[in-house]
Amino acid sequence: MKILIAGPGAMGCLFAGLLLKSNEVSLFDYNAKRAARLNRNGIKISGFSNIRFKIRVITKTSPIEHFDLVLLLVKSQSTSQALQDINKFLDRNTYLLTLQNGLGNVEIISKYVCDHIKGLNKKHLLAGTTALGATLKDPENIIHSGAGLTTIGFIEKNTSNSSFLVSLKTVFEKCGIKTSITRNIYTTLWSKLIINSAINPIGAIFRVSNGELLKNKSIKQLLFSTVRESYSVALKLEIKPLYSNPELKVAQTCKKTSKNQNSMLQDILKGKQTEIDNINGAIITLALKNKIETPVNKVLYSLIKRLETDTK
Repeated sequence: MKILIAGPGAMGCLFAGLLLKSNEVSLFDYNAKRAARLNRNGIKISGFSNIRFKIRVITKTSPIEHFDLVLLLVKSQSTSQALQDINKFLDRNTYLLTLQNGLGNVEIISKYVCDHIKGLNKKHLLAGTTALGATLKDPENIIHSGAGLTTIGFIEKNTSNSSFLVSLKTVFEKCGIKTSITRNIYTTLWSKLIINSAINPIGAIFRVSNGELLKNKSIKQLLFSTVRESYSVALKLEIKPLYSNPELKVAQTCKKTSKNQNSMLQDILKGKQTEIDNINGAIITLALKNKIETPVNKVLYSLIKRLETDTK
């Protein structure tokens, strides 16, 4: 399969390294200088995987070409700009898959495709979640720090092209990416959102890896309080997560990705904007619209916003 990965961060580079085993893979980078560096030096992945590879990195000035699949792995706050940047690489036969964190990306992608990509409709749009974890040491060095399941599905529930989903699952699994297919991607997105609403901001606030969150009694209690509140919001919105015990699920996730520095923590350490608006912010917004109280999420949201300001 000919694949373009938009987003040369930790997750983008990890998926690139894994998918290169049996596919023609390119990376897209809006930063021409960094793209030239990656083209020249290649990328090294350590940790759960040990891979050193060369990969073609293209930019906005690269010639138009067709890709079977475009995998979107940019930060949620960069979705709109990324779609504009890769516009010329999307055609009516391209499938677009987002594995980004949080809520809101599916809606942005759907609207952009309808408004700007001639012939490409929602039946070619996929979304998903991944439990894989990665940490960016520098542009050329990635630590594969978490293993787990990747789940994919069409955005449109009535999409009948199941053969592509099965093919994509086969492609991923051939490259060592354990994958499942879902018919209700929104339940899957919410199920991960609930876990991220706790691990990401709390890990960023205390500046600890996922596994460390379970070692301190007070932090662990805060972790559990957060997932209970986020899980409760989902239920009140008539969304049934894929698990019935959020405390157990978040603990299992922390253990499976114990060495991983979550993406929000990585952003805070680098003085970058986080995805808090698409994670806890999204939960707060939906809760307010439905008159649901979210005191824990609000506190975490405010603390991260303050950290974003302090690190600028």
